[in-house]
Amino acid sequence: MKHTIRETTELMAWILTAVIFGMLVIPIAQPIIPPMAGGDVSLQWQVVAVIVGAILFGAVLVTYLIRKRLFKGPWVRSIFSLSVAFILTDLATWSGVVTNTTGRIFVYLIAFWGFLFVSTRIADKKAIPLNVRTSNIFILLTLGTVGASLAKTLTPLYALLLFSVVAVYDYIAVFKIGTMQEMAIGIISSGILPGLAVPKKAGKGKKKKSLYNFAFIGGGDIFFFVLVAGSFFLQDPGLGISIGTGMFLALTGLFVAGDKKKSYPALPYMYLGGAIGMFGYILTTVVWGAL
Repeated sequence: MKHTIRETTELMAWILTAVIFGMLVIPIAQPIIPPMAGGDVSLQWQVVAVIVGAILFGAVLVTYLIRKRLFKGPWVRSIFSLSVAFILTDLATWSGVVTNTTGRIFVYLIAFWGFLFVSTRIADKKAIPLNVRTSNIFILLTLGTVGASLAKTLTPLYALLLFSVVAVYDYIAVFKIGTMQEMAIGIISSGILPGLAVPKKAGKGKKKKSLYNFAFIGGGDIFFFVLVAGSFFLQDPGLGISIGTGMFLALTGLFVAGDKKKSYPALPYMYLGGAIGMFGYILTTVVWGAL
């Protein structure tokens, strides 16, 4: 078993909360491209190409900075905090919590300083359980919002295409070249948790602030969960729920059956689980229709 029962249960609860939140945000989320352009093939391709390019460029840049020992300190936490604050301010605007510039500035400052404070405390190893769970709240709100926006932007076909490409990248980055683990440990060492985490009890010989001090799932995994399940949900709610259920069960199986000493790419397992959920729904629909 990759994690203890307690760690696995809590982590799956965080994942489920993040996904449900993302699905609830979809009705109010603003797409990246106008709704009337949703069927424009060139625009859909552009969004997919930009996301894939950003992932690859970001991976190369972060890996380079980590290897040069430049990816550390307040500037890293500040950049992440700026991004989180920007997204949460959009969320507050879409939901109607704030309706003017003053309100947006207030939400932005609260989100920025809040996340910066939490990440700094984590970097300093202060009140780890409390601050890790607080970080989880910021992360699930952020990832749920971005995933919902993309779910409303991409049609199911292009959401699946993007998911396919990134799942292959995830497999290669974890199993073949190991850069995913290198990036995750480097980012966590700076005080940033780039995903959802559950603190583990310290054991002998474990490096502090390493990936192995947490039951952890990357933020990209949550983002793609919401994106894919949400995109299909908008076309067919039953299909979206079936795909989401398949991905959730696949993650549960991975955490239960995985080796605690190994790192695994979550996206390929989610892809398989989602495919099983999709074909199961289609088969059930066909059989039910024939009765």
